[in-house]
Amino acid sequence: MRRTFAAVITIASLVRSAVPENAGNPYEVIAVRNVFSLRPPSVAEPLAPKSVVEPEASLRLTGVVLLEGKKWALLVKEKRGQPAEHLTLREGQKIGDLEIRDVDVENEAVRVIANGKDHVLSFAAQGAETRAAGQAEKQFVEEHTRAHEELQRRERARLARESTDAMRR
Repeated sequence: MRRTFAAVITIASLVRSAVPENAGNPYEVIAVRNVFSLRPPSVAEPLAPKSVVEPEASLRLTGVVLLEGKKWALLVKEKRGQPAEHLTLREGQKIGDLEIRDVDVENEAVRVIANGKDHVLSFAAQGAETRAAGQAEKQFVEEHTRAHEELQRRERARLARESTDAMRR
């Protein structure tokens, strides 16, 4: 019996040395053979961050005021993706990157420095754009009104036809 037990232990140790360590994974052979010609993953170099250019805010003059001897400019500062900011600034006043240099009440113009650049805002310059937009809007409203009136006229005619047809039956 002892001899049998010793033989079994010897055979078990031989079998254990013949079986590879990864015998639990039958697919390891594929990885070792590299059947699909796989290469180790390459390490990509991190990209340098690009400089982000902030879009400039647009300024629109909404009014000029002479109050108690002081000149005021009423502006709307619009920046993409943000709500409009309504500003009331005195001549010579500075907020952030915006400075009011001169307010010309008579000509309805304001000289400002925004983002280091000198600008002149006036109703005359804005007026052409505003008038063109206003005319386009007026034309759209008139066309829409005419179309709506035509639709109502057709609907009244249809209802009148239906009521006369119903009376005939």
